[in-house]
Amino acid sequence: MNRRTNLLVGLLDGSVNGLTFGRAGKRYVMLSRGLITLHRTDPEALRAIVLHELAHLRNRDVDIAYLDRSTCTSEKAAGPADGSKTASG
Repeated sequence: MNRRTNLLVGLLDGSVNGLTFGRAGKRYVMLSRGLITLHRTDPEALRAIVLHELAHLRNRDVDIAYLDRSTCTSEKAAGPADGSKTASG
């Protein structure tokens, strides 16, 4: 993977969790404090979760989700394609 990935640690999150997010050019993997603590007792589990999160980046899941989200937001702001009014407007 040639793209830079920023690693964050969620110090307030005691659960065992990993999260990948961002947009093209700004990608992040956040590991919870609980996951970092898991490294002492089960390093293979930590490795598996980190590789899983990196796979989301490799598969471009973050880019696709960002694009999908921005498309939905702009369509909602534009209103219905047929010009009809919605219940709120």
